Amino acid sequence: MGVEPAVHISLTDEEVNTIENAYEFDPGFPHTFLSGSMFAQGPPKGGYSPDVVWWTKMLGTFDWVEGAKPIRPHP
Repeated sequence: MGVEPAVHISLTDEEVNTIENAYEFDPGFPHTFLSGSMFAQGPPKGGYSPDVVWWTKMLGTFDWVEGAKPIRPHP
């Protein structure tokens, strides 16, 4: 049988968010520093791309290349 049936599984954005938020993960320094969550009250989050770095948000509006997304299977 193999893994071929699993290739056709697709999660919605809501399902992915539910899985991602099932356990609070603190990525630690420098990720929480870059995202600004180190200074704010709320859940810790990482700054993994330039569009979420708090310094760039303070300096103005920038256009960023859209990040990678998963490939969705065709119905």
